[in-house]
Amino acid sequence: MAYSDKNKEKIKADYESGKFTTRVIAKKWGMSLATLNKFAKKGGWIQGKNKSKINQKVNQKATEQIIEKETMRLVDYTTKHIKQLDVIRRLTNNALGAVARTVNEARNEGRDIAREDSEGWFHMQKLCKISAETLSIAYRDERAAMGLDKEENAPLVQVQVTEADAIFVKNIFDEITV
Repeated sequence: MAYSDKNKEKIKADYESGKFTTRVIAKKWGMSLATLNKFAKKGGWIQGKNKSKINQKVNQKATEQIIEKETMRLVDYTTKHIKQLDVIRRLTNNALGAVARTVNEARNEGRDIAREDSEGWFHMQKLCKISAETLSIAYRDERAAMGLDKEENAPLVQVQVTEADAIFVKNIFDEITV
């Protein structure tokens, strides 16, 4: 049987790949073992010559696939994390807005909410402090999720909320919600 140069190149590739025995190659190409050995001897083929190159390419491809899969997993996780942080941020801003509206209503009515309802005022200040700390944590975690900070455990910002701070925050939210 005559083999074209193209087929001989494919037979040589199988032979030098080291993936198959000579018997398997001969059977695959419909030739006798003697014919295969004759081609190999005449062409100077070396069985398994390209095995390391092929293994290297296979390993490289596998590594690329693993990296791509892990990257996609991290992107999905980061996206989910950022969406959750956005929900936290919106809820916190809504809570601060409610405090700001309450203080603004009292001020518009000429009342001093801090004196009228000191316990309620305390709870509003507490809410502002907790909200500010929540936002601080959310921003820190969002920056970490996006890889913006080199330090994984960036320190939390400690917030002391005074009455003046609460009024300042209220004024900001008044401007935003108008």
